Amino acid sequence: MIKNNALKKRSSGLDIIKSLAILFVVGVHFFLNTRYYTTNLNSLNLFIQVCIQQLFLSCIPLFLISTGYLNNNTEISTNYFKKILPILGIYFIYSVPALLYRYSINEIPFNLGLWIKQFFTFKGHRYSWYINLYFGLFLLIPFFNRMYQSLTSKKEKLILITILTALTIVDGMPNYWAGIYPLTYFYIGKFIKEFQPNLKTNKCIIYLIIILLLQGTIEYFVASGEVYSNYFNHYSSIFRAIQSVLIFIMIYQKDIKHTKLKNLITDISKSTLDIYLASFLTDRILYKPFKALGLSQKTMFLFLPVLVLASFTFAYIIAKLRINYIKLETSNKKNYTNNTKKQVA
Repeated sequence: MIKNNALKKRSSGLDIIKSLAILFVVGVHFFLNTRYYTTNLNSLNLFIQVCIQQLFLSCIPLFLISTGYLNNNTEISTNYFKKILPILGIYFIYSVPALLYRYSINEIPFNLGLWIKQFFTFKGHRYSWYINLYFGLFLLIPFFNRMYQSLTSKKEKLILITILTALTIVDGMPNYWAGIYPLTYFYIGKFIKEFQPNLKTNKCIIYLIIILLLQGTIEYFVASGEVYSNYFNHYSSIFRAIQSVLIFIMIYQKDIKHTKLKNLITDISKSTLDIYLASFLTDRILYKPFKALGLSQKTMFLFLPVLVLASFTFAYIIAKLRINYIKLETSNKKNYTNNTKKQVA
């Protein structure tokens, strides 16, 4: 009963965003695991691929904005810092098969010392760079919160976000500080949480389409018939920030009335870390036969929906098996209720 009541209080918006973000992650991997980055951009088919890729690249900003939104009142405490241990445990569980797979294809030698080093430097698992990013962000969140809470007005908070945006994600500006772009998205999430901005869905969709077409057009013509140039940085780009904020604002206040669909979205949202790490193996398994066929990128694009959904589905199944049979998270009812109240999503 406690669990059901907590689920009823849980807003669907953040769960939809996190579920969409993890689907976008798997979508980004489609381009990583095909010939996209080595194919000359010289057709309408490839222009459409560029636009879709720009959309999928919202994945990390959406996760970071969600982190800021959901960790609005995180305090400095021993109990908080202990919560990093299950995250590292999940990372370890998926790193072992990832290292074994890489060994099986002669990508890495069997050397225990090397494998341990790979694990602790977040290199054992090919998709573990985000764990590296989140590990540092997690440890600093309570201190970032103190900094944000020390600002007394909306104006001051806007100035902070504006300066961070200029330093980290405005294209063409000096990029020495670009590496701290996660902090910009984190504070954007906190700002949205506090001030609850709203924009009509149809306007968000129109603006989003314009932004995606603009990015796609620029990337396509900058390539000049050659390979994708990554003119806009994957995540530290003003266009990426705008499109991610539009997606977030469009969805975060939404609710799902259908109970079964809401349960599914909630479950996916709570499994995103597992899905992300499991997708390394599902990607390798699914894309390998297609690579062997030597299909062109234009032809591979036809399989994008099937490959992305298949990899996502298999990764979700693996995630559920891990969650059900290798339990690392605290699962008592009291914690469930408290976490739900804190998450508000």
